[in-house]
Amino acid sequence: MSFAIEELTPVYLQIAEAVMARLPSAIVERLVWSRKAFRHGSKTDMILFNAWDKFQTGLERNQFNYCLNYKPLRPEDGGKIWLLQTRCNIKRIRKMSSGMRDAMRLELRRFKSACPAPFVPREDTQTVELRYTFNFERPLRQLPEIVVPLFSKLIETSHPVLIRAIDIFHGELPTTARSDSVGSLVEKRRIVRKDLGDFSATPTTRMKPVIVARYDGLCAYCGKSVKEGDLEFHHLVFKRDGGKRRVENFAPLHVLCHDEVHRLAGKDGQPPPGTLRSPSRE
Repeated sequence: MSFAIEELTPVYLQIAEAVMARLPSAIVERLVWSRKAFRHGSKTDMILFNAWDKFQTGLERNQFNYCLNYKPLRPEDGGKIWLLQTRCNIKRIRKMSSGMRDAMRLELRRFKSACPAPFVPREDTQTVELRYTFNFERPLRQLPEIVVPLFSKLIETSHPVLIRAIDIFHGELPTTARSDSVGSLVEKRRIVRKDLGDFSATPTTRMKPVIVARYDGLCAYCGKSVKEGDLEFHHLVFKRDGGKRRVENFAPLHVLCHDEVHRLAGKDGQPPPGTLRSPSRE
C-alpha cells in the first residue's frame, strides 16, 4: 500500500491539530508546523512533515526538527517505511564555533535519558536524534490513531532538551564543553534505496580524490579550497533522473555551499545554470 503526497497532506494536518491539543501550552506556543507534506530536496521518494521551534533562529528547520517521514523506497530496520523522529543535524549548523557545537551535542545527549518508549536514541557524526520506525498497513485515515499519541509523547519529552540547546546556540547558556568530552562517534550510516544499483548516493573512497582533483581542489560553488571534514559531493544529474555513480557526475562542495546550492534549486531540484563551476580537467 502506497500513498501520494496529496493524500498525505490532509492526514498530516489532522495529526498536527490533534498533537497540539495534547501538548502543554508552553510548548504549543513555541511550535510551528509545516502546512503541507513535502518531498526531500534530493531524495524525492521521501515525503516529510515537520514541526520546529519558532525561536530557533539560525537553526534550519529542515535540520533541527520533529519529523514524520514516509519513505517507501528507503526502508529501514527490517523493511519499515515510516519514521517518526526528533532530528538535530549538528554538522550543518552555520557559523558556530567547535566549542559551541560540542556544548550543543552534549546537551542533546540528554535525549537519551528523556527517551520515551518505543523511541530509540541515536547519535553519529552528523546527527543526534530519537527515532521510531514502523509499518502501517491500514487505511490512511487511521494513521492518526497510531501517530498522534507517539508524536505527542516525543515532543513533550524532547522539547525541554531542545530549548536548552537553542539557548546554547543563542549564547543564553554557558558553553564550557571541550572536544575531548564528546568522545568518539560512529560515522553516519546512509540508507540507500534497494533499487538504485549503480545509482548510489555517494562516490566511492577511490573516486573522491579524483573528483576533487578535477576541480583543482576547489569548491565548485564558491571557488575556495576544500578539505576533508568540510567536503560533500553534489550530484550533477540526480539519481531520479538517471544520474549514475561516476566521477564526472559529482562536484565537490563545502557543506554550507552544498546547502546553498540546494536552496537555490528550482522545482526540478537543479540550481540555475552557471551556479556551479565546470571542472578544469576531464
